[in-house]
Amino acid sequence: MSDTYGQNIKLGIAFQNSGGTIHASSAYWIPHLSDSITLTKEVISESNARGVFDQGGLYEVGQSVGGDIQCEADLRTVGVLCQSVINDATTVTSGSMKRHTFLPRTSDFDEFFAGRPVSIIKRFNDGGSSHIYYDAVGQSLTFNYANGELLKISANYLGKGFSRNTNVGSTGIAGLQTLWDQTSITFSAVGFDEMEELSITINEPMAAHGALHGSQTPRHIKREGFRSVEVSGTMVFTNQTRFNDFINQTEHVLRAFTESRTEVQSGYKGYIDVNVRAFRFTEYPIVNQGPGLIKVAFQGMAAFDNVTSRSYDVTVRNNYALTF
Repeated sequence: MSDTYGQNIKLGIAFQNSGGTIHASSAYWIPHLSDSITLTKEVISESNARGVFDQGGLYEVGQSVGGDIQCEADLRTVGVLCQSVINDATTVTSGSMKRHTFLPRTSDFDEFFAGRPVSIIKRFNDGGSSHIYYDAVGQSLTFNYANGELLKISANYLGKGFSRNTNVGSTGIAGLQTLWDQTSITFSAVGFDEMEELSITINEPMAAHGALHGSQTPRHIKREGFRSVEVSGTMVFTNQTRFNDFINQTEHVLRAFTESRTEVQSGYKGYIDVNVRAFRFTEYPIVNQGPGLIKVAFQGMAAFDNVTSRSYDVTVRNNYALTF
């Protein structure tokens, strides 16, 4: 028996073409900081009075899988997570360079899944089996930009099935990391240099629905609420411009553009381009917390933009293909 360390776990995401079709052999293996992907069992007990004080018999009545994956955002990982949560990429290829554009879904993947189902594979180093969480649908994606740190990205999933298999072979893990000082922020194409921290969360709320279909796994993973985009962060208060945006409820295109230090093809650098459409501030508290700089911990959100017919979009330029 060998010890199992978190640093030795390999995590992969494989795209499925339909429910129940585990494609572990074609997984994208991604470096990650942590995960909470797990199997949940729903258990109920008998309620009949039986002449004793003790709880009645226990019965398993359902299961689901899900949880979070958090990563430092290299160009390859961002593309994989965006496709697993947002939508299949529209890709333009030029030489070895690929530009993947991710637009929000306007229809469900099929009658059983709101989004494309994926298999999430955790490969342990204990010589035992890999854990495969399949028929999972992405329901949130968060980009975190912070002063002095690597860009981070996290995704949350909800799914149906679990299996164990002999350890699935994994390929090398590589990518171009992105740092905070490679990111620029704009409001409606006007540069803004006073942002210290920024978080953008895309929510696609899902729910698992069971049915009388001869199985304890959910039958449908479908939407249970409206898509939303939530924004929060901290900026230095230098003038009244952004506060006036809050007072007047001015809408902007909020853009976070992150460019890689190295080229993905001669003359071209990679990038991660996140655009929040019809963004407005919902909280902009200007308070004095001491003798130092006044900083504003703001909140905001996006609405559907009638010009572009979406509330957000993400584009990633790298040199990695995204296939199913």
